[in-house]
Amino acid sequence: MADSTPSSERAPQPPKSCNPDAKKLDLKLSVTLSADRDAVDEVVRSIMKVVREVKCVPGSEDDIELALTEALANAVVHGAKSDPSKVIECDVACDDERGLLIIVRDPGSGFDPAKLPIPAKVRTSIRSTGAAFT
Repeated sequence: MADSTPSSERAPQPPKSCNPDAKKLDLKLSVTLSADRDAVDEVVRSIMKVVREVKCVPGSEDDIELALTEALANAVVHGAKSDPSKVIECDVACDDERGLLIIVRDPGSGFDPAKLPIPAKVRTSIRSTGAAFT
């Protein structure tokens, strides 16, 4: 049966290249956490323990850990406004062909990437709050 929901109301679908074949996955995790900054580190440690054991991204584990920490912290602070009654979802999948895919969902309203300004000069600085682009 065809979906009668107008296309403007349907959730966007990831490109096919981001859809790993479930039958070929070496790893698939689904984790939820309360929107509490103190919950992030434990969840990251748990996920990264499995990622390291499965050897999804040999040699890139530290970079993945940093990115995952930042994504979850951003979801807590900006998406859920640090409200521990709200839930953050994190899905992790890995296969030999496409590597590692991490999806973080939060209850925030989101933003339209097309409306972001493209800076003439991009400088990245890492701070305790995350990466800043100016």
